[in-house]
Amino acid sequence: MPDSHIVDVWPNLLYIGKEKRTLPFDLLVWTAGVEGACDGEIMYDVHLAKNSCLAVDERLRVVPHKNIFTVGDVAASCDPKTGVCLPMTVEKALSEGSYVSRAIHLLARDPNARIAPYRPKASRYILPLGGKYALLEGKHVVFAGVTIWFLKYFILFRYLVSITSLRKAFGRTARQFMIYIQND
Repeated sequence: MPDSHIVDVWPNLLYIGKEKRTLPFDLLVWTAGVEGACDGEIMYDVHLAKNSCLAVDERLRVVPHKNIFTVGDVAASCDPKTGVCLPMTVEKALSEGSYVSRAIHLLARDPNARIAPYRPKASRYILPLGGKYALLEGKHVVFAGVTIWFLKYFILFRYLVSITSLRKAFGRTARQFMIYIQND
């Protein structure tokens, strides 16, 4: 329901829009935005962390709640080894989303199930540096050059194929590539 703002949430009932239209639910999956921008009024009795993100525990549950999960940019999830908050990347959101979907599936079958803590994967970065040149930062190595610049588009294509059709993914990747070529 894009462009339908949630104005209030009650157990199994959602209020949407200025007219406060009601919508019953059993499981609420709420997706929104590209930044952590909570102002404390999103839910009662939640803890905000760095950058106005929701504090989450090691199972990505909103602190102090045990039945509300959050992922992506609004989740202040941290690396359990270092305690450093994870960067707001697509990779993080996809990994957390996959983990939470498995956790919800497990809890739907057995409400008393034990959920293993979330273990983030080490992030890898490709940074375009201008022209047809990019830098790839891996776990113990750094690569740079035009090959990495092309790799960036392969990764974009692979991601797009995971969320849309092959044809649309190819078209979007080709458009991005051509825009860069024309404006370089």
